[in-house]
Amino acid sequence: IQEGNEIWLVKLNRFDDRVNNVRIEAAMLDLASACGINVPSHEVRLFDDKDALLVARFDRTVTPSGVLKHRAVSAATVFRADEAYARTVFTGSYMRFSREFSRWCTEVKRHRHQLFRRIAFNCLTGITDDHERNHALVATGPHFELAPAFDLSPTPPTTRRKLQALQIGGQGADSTRENLMSACDQFDLTASQASAIVEAVKETINAHWRAMFEGRNVSEQDT
Repeated sequence: IQEGNEIWLVKLNRFDDRVNNVRIEAAMLDLASACGINVPSHEVRLFDDKDALLVARFDRTVTPSGVLKHRAVSAATVFRADEAYARTVFTGSYMRFSREFSRWCTEVKRHRHQLFRRIAFNCLTGITDDHERNHALVATGPHFELAPAFDLSPTPPTTRRKLQALQIGGQGADSTRENLMSACDQFDLTASQASAIVEAVKETINAHWRAMFEGRNVSEQDT
């Protein structure tokens, strides 16, 4: 929907959802922002007494002459843009996405640091649906940048071993600190810098997650 200077995506709970995913995702976006992660503008509203999450589209801008569509590509598109590589490799990784920034972006180091922070947040909060279509690059000006984080919904674990959708380090997709730290150089970070980011994200989550959930009126049962 269009409102003011924004185009908003409207996300509703499914009829078979066991929890209020609308309010949970809003709280997770709030928490990600508190952790220093760039997220889109968002808010929860009621439509016919049903919760709805409104998320501003980062690839659209409302102008006096109409709606301007910005260039945007998913990580899936970025991976497949190298046709020779795509013919032999069928899985993506955060490390590869980071390397591609040198071809697509100008402020490469800033975007790599932001991506690493995002991975740490996903690992620490159980967001395992972080596949290649849930990351994007967007160009609101002449150059591409890492798009804001979106679809931040945690997935309840079903096994003791937790895996991300994309590989995060030398041990593949294992959601462990050791694995994440093993590839920190791929994000232009020293071991001490990477460790500081992980600790900062962890401390922020521990200190603020409950307040964020209460602020979005997530029920105790869903928490």
